Amino acid sequence: MSTFPTGFPSDRIATYRGRITDYALCTDLESMFPNSFSQAPALVTVAERLAKKKGFFSNDETRKKNVLVELYNFEKAIESDFSKLIAYFAYQTKMGVSPAPFVHEIETINQKTNVGKMIWFLNLFSLACPNWQEAYETINFYLCEKI
Repeated sequence: MSTFPTGFPSDRIATYRGRITDYALCTDLESMFPNSFSQAPALVTVAERLAKKKGFFSNDETRKKNVLVELYNFEKAIESDFSKLIAYFAYQTKMGVSPAPFVHEIETINQKTNVGKMIWFLNLFSLACPNWQEAYETINFYLCEKI
């Protein structure tokens, strides 16, 4: 991958109605952000349950709590992925390997708060997996509270 798509809003997750899953972007995200990519579907699933009020043995409070727990887990995953990437880029530079074109973008994103990193990644995830529009809107509500 030469670069990531750009032009996302920095304060919310954009929704992409009418798109289909972008498997190439999914593969790129999974290879560069393995923890975040594996945690994102869990977050989206609980947000979808809250948005659609799904869950036979659950109520709104339980579903809200589940979204907050998954947001916390996702935040830890994004921290881990960014710290590993930055360390890897530093190692490449030390070894004299020319950096990939998107290294500067990742380093710029790394300067943001964790919520900023989460929004950036979830924008890419939303572009790659546009099927959960209501879930992304629900996540926006909880992330905007953290900003």
